Amino acid sequence: MTTSRAWQRQSEFYRHFGRQLDGLDWSDGAAQAMYDYESRGVPMTDPWHNGYFVGKHWLDWQITAWKEGLGDGTLRRRELFGYPRALQRRCGLREDAWSG
Repeated sequence: MTTSRAWQRQSEFYRHFGRQLDGLDWSDGAAQAMYDYESRGVPMTDPWHNGYFVGKHWLDWQITAWKEGLGDGTLRRRELFGYPRALQRRCGLREDAWSG
């Protein structure tokens, strides 16, 4: 499998957000297909059975929901502090927000 280190780190988020769903393909072939899709635009034949594709979908959905919650005040910054900083950054939290 030939994927970048950055993609491999990102794929851990995909796994986190897709792992609760049954029947998804988490094989090396599925990872390669997702990497090729994201990096070079190679289409996938059955993306909704690819665990990485589905995990990315739910990751993106969650980030959008967090951003909306932060924006309308229904979510507090501190509720995201247990998540990796990379995800906090995607929600728009700055470095100075991490101290509490």
